[in-house]
Amino acid sequence: MNLPRNCFIIQHCYISAKELPPTEFYGYGFGLTVQKAVCAASKEFVERISEYAKDKRRKNAQKVEPRNGVFCEKFPKNARST
Repeated sequence: MNLPRNCFIIQHCYISAKELPPTEFYGYGFGLTVQKAVCAASKEFVERISEYAKDKRRKNAQKVEPRNGVFCEKFPKNARST
């Protein structure tokens, strides 16, 4: 983080959701202002949820026989792409 030499205070923000386990779904961020810290924490929180959804979607995918030596994954019809 590139901070000016005369800056002695850095804001910190931590975000979690009540209904979700805080060990997996959380976000934290630092910034020179409260707004920047909240934005950084929000961004990380959204990225964690997106990664969780992608992993869950991959686990639900079915392996399909290889075509020309390349394995394919077939996703369920109700799976949404991100």
